[in-house]
Amino acid sequence: MREQLIRSASAGRPIVGLALCGALIMPMPASALDGPVLGGIGAGIGDYREYNSRDDTLPPCDALTVLTPFCTFPNDGTYPPVATLAELLQGDAPPPDGNAGGNVELFASSETLSLAQYVAYTGVTTLSGSLDGVPVTLSSLTWDDWGVASYDCLATPATATAVSGGLLDRWLTDLVTAYSIPLTPTQRANAITRMVCGNFLPQFSDPNIAYVNDLNPGNDLAEPVVGLAGTFDLCPTLNSIFPGVLPLGYCLAPIGTPPNGRPPIQVSEIVKIQVGDVSDILYNFSAARSGQSEVTDPQTGGADQQSHSGIYELIGPTVPRPPEPPPPTPEPIPALSPFGLAMLFFGMLIAAGWARRGR
Repeated sequence: MREQLIRSASAGRPIVGLALCGALIMPMPASALDGPVLGGIGAGIGDYREYNSRDDTLPPCDALTVLTPFCTFPNDGTYPPVATLAELLQGDAPPPDGNAGGNVELFASSETLSLAQYVAYTGVTTLSGSLDGVPVTLSSLTWDDWGVASYDCLATPATATAVSGGLLDRWLTDLVTAYSIPLTPTQRANAITRMVCGNFLPQFSDPNIAYVNDLNPGNDLAEPVVGLAGTFDLCPTLNSIFPGVLPLGYCLAPIGTPPNGRPPIQVSEIVKIQVGDVSDILYNFSAARSGQSEVTDPQTGGADQQSHSGIYELIGPTVPRPPEPPPPTPEPIPALSPFGLAMLFFGMLIAAGWARRGR
């Protein structure tokens, strides 16, 4: 398991909050992503969805039964004011140290694509900016990123295999290791087939970026910390990927301390990151409660009490900052030619003569 993919950001960082749109969210610290812009490749350009945040006493939160102090909702002007992209990314850390604020979902159309459409989709949605001079780009995933070796989802039974050492193979190994799930070779093969043929890959390919900050502001090394808004407990999803592996009715038990409860099953979405010239793929299996839940317009969609309920913190590659430019060198005073010196002397004599006449 690659430590870089699963280790969490250190807690206890100094935090100062302010109110924006009725919610306590974080001001943009000096270490936040500077100049954030959304972009992409092909169909990925414009394929994003922004979510604003506010407390549950203001619309649309007050119109629904919200179980959390804050809610997230589409930043489309239905519930003004509309926040800028920089304001949406003002988060700093999960509670109790901070608040996640809003988020932006890359590759928002992923939820509407069939397996065949996802295989053919080559668009990439990006969020770019810089951390104290170091360029940072976050990207959604495509089918090619996963490393699927083969698949036949129309066969009986359906089959799919993963490239050894590819993303799907590594991700599944890290997942079962994180939760100590003992898979037989047959169960592992079935899980890969379920991930592919059950069309679960797009669900993990559309990261919701809540914030991008620098763990080492002012240091010679930039170390990005990325906060992803996700679901605090993905037990039902995991049960679908591993049918028959978890005990019967396991996900129906409340989250709590055994034997009366069960631990949450936490799996982040996946994000590609490029910091300077270094690229990586980030995910982890540890979330903090965000204090939020996603809501939509009561007339069109009701409430979703699960999405954006957790914050997953991921640590990106550590990259040296560009060196400070040297101080400007004073331009040398040009040397005067003999003619120039003569003219200067002649000018001084004239000036002295005028000075005497003026007495």
